[in-house]
Amino acid sequence: MSFSVLLRAGFAGAAALAIVSASTVHAQDAKTLATVDGHVITSKDVDFARMTLGDALNQVAPDQQQAFIVNILVESHLLADAARKEGIAETDDYKRQITWLEVQALREAFVRKRSAELVSDADVQARYDEAKKQVAGKKEVQASHILLKTKAEAEAVIAELDKGADFAELAKAKSTGPSGPRGGDLGFFGSGRMVPAFEAAVFPMEKGTYTKQPVQTQFGFHVIKKVDEREQAFPELKDVAERIRVSLQADKLQAIVKELRGKAKIELTKP
Repeated sequence: MSFSVLLRAGFAGAAALAIVSASTVHAQDAKTLATVDGHVITSKDVDFARMTLGDALNQVAPDQQQAFIVNILVESHLLADAARKEGIAETDDYKRQITWLEVQALREAFVRKRSAELVSDADVQARYDEAKKQVAGKKEVQASHILLKTKAEAEAVIAELDKGADFAELAKAKSTGPSGPRGGDLGFFGSGRMVPAFEAAVFPMEKGTYTKQPVQTQFGFHVIKKVDEREQAFPELKDVAERIRVSLQADKLQAIVKELRGKAKIELTKP
C-alpha cells in the first residue's frame, strides 16, 4: 500500500502530511523511524499522522499500520520536495492553503486546550443536578389508546369495553393509529410529549381505567387506558456525563468567541 492508495480512496488530507511532518517538533523521547533526503520521520510523526488518517487505516491490518504510515510520510516528503523544486511553494494558492491550514490547526489546538480547562467534574455534576432537580417529583404515565375516525365509533368501542372486551384486542382490530398492532401501547411518557387534550385526560386517571367519553384531538377520537404511573425516569450521571461536558464546553467556548468578536475590529463587505 502507498500514498496512491489513499488518493484513490479520496483521502484529501494525505497531501498535507508532508507539511505536518516537516513542522513537527521532534520530542526527545521520539524514536526515529526513517529519514528521506534529510527529513527525519519519528514515532511522534506517526502518532500524529495516525490521528489525521482516521478511517483510512481501517483497511490496514493493525500490525502493518506503522509501516503503512511511515511509507505515506516518506512518499509525502518526496512529493513535497518535488513541489518545492517546481516553485509551487511560492505560488499564491499554496500560501493561501498554508495560511488556512495554520488557522485551522491553531483553532483546534486552542479549542482542545480551553475545553480541558473550562469544564471541571464539579461543573458537570452541577449541570446534572440542576437538570435532575427540574424533573424531580414529575410523573410519567404508561398508556394505551384506540384511535377512531368518528365519535360514534369511539363510543361503540367504549360500549364493548364496558361489556368486558379486551382493550388490546380491540386496539389491534379497530385502531387507526400506528400503535394499533401493539395493542395501542404508547409506552411511558412525561408531560409535554402528547397533545394537550390527550395529556389532560390521561394524567388524572386511575391506573387500569379507561376513558368513559371519547377524547378528541386533531388526530381523531381516542379511547385511552392508563396502564401505569411512575416517577419520571432520569439517567445516571455516568451515562450522560460526556454529553453534559461537551455541552458545557460548547457554551463556554461560544462565550469566548462572543468576547473575542466584541474586542475585534470586523468589517464585512456586502457581496
